Amino acid sequence: MVEHTFGYPFEAIIFLIISFCISLYVDFRGHKAGHIMSVQEALLWSIGWIVVSCLFGLFIYIQYGGVFASLYFAGYIVEKTLSIDNIIVFSSIFSSFGIRSQELQHKILLWGIASAIVLRGIFTFLGANILALHWSIHLIFAAIIAYSGLSMLFRSETQEEIDYSKHKVVNLLRRYIPITKQLEGNALFIYKERLYATPAFICLCIIELSDILFAFDSVPAVFAITQEPFLVYSAMLFAIMGLRALYFVLQSLLDKLFYLEKSIVILLFFIAGKMALGAFGIHLPLWLSLGTILGIITLGVILSLLFPPRTHE
Repeated sequence: MVEHTFGYPFEAIIFLIISFCISLYVDFRGHKAGHIMSVQEALLWSIGWIVVSCLFGLFIYIQYGGVFASLYFAGYIVEKTLSIDNIIVFSSIFSSFGIRSQELQHKILLWGIASAIVLRGIFTFLGANILALHWSIHLIFAAIIAYSGLSMLFRSETQEEIDYSKHKVVNLLRRYIPITKQLEGNALFIYKERLYATPAFICLCIIELSDILFAFDSVPAVFAITQEPFLVYSAMLFAIMGLRALYFVLQSLLDKLFYLEKSIVILLFFIAGKMALGAFGIHLPLWLSLGTILGIITLGVILSLLFPPRTHE
């Protein structure tokens, strides 16, 4: 018989830690310094992380039942899908700072993902406690998700390229931190009579800031699927760990998946509506939520392949 709440089962925590540590060790061993990753190799790594995520979901299914496993998978799919928006912004940030070296991008993403794991844990803890305060908090979270969808919609319509190297945070950092004018290989810091930060470190700071802003969207979005903190964090953890490989895969596909970003906007509106309904005690069936999420993303990919936009010379 399935319990009403998942809680923090000891076996699940141990399995999560072991699978995470083993996967992380294999990932570090497989990405040696100076190694250039091909698209095919990045695709294999991305598939590998998806397999690990599915194995954890299979463990949840065997140990605790299909309901909790479905909640985990739905949360994972939402976080994985929203991470595509992260990748679009990360690509623009790298472009703004002139960082084209795959090795340096890999290094910055590694630090970014490490901090994202910690930040998602903090946001998950805070989100779970805030949602428990009052039912109206659900409406606030729904408004945040809807606002994120609108912002993404307007950004995709204007197609304006933002120069992140002129961000207000960059100007603030330049006031207090000595920064070199040019990149210094793959170094984040360099010592020339005194310690200097490089533009790569400033790029990392902007990526960290953008990830915090993304957390304000993705954490409420996953909580709209399930309010079980352990399942929320597990889903986000495995989705984030595969982000680095997914970045190098999508770099060559973003121009072809034209309607994918618009399907993410629709997904955000659906999730916002789902959370708003939940505030009034109206809960959509799990199969309907999961089917809608998969259907929206699948439709975006299919439309991109069948009806690519015409380009003008």
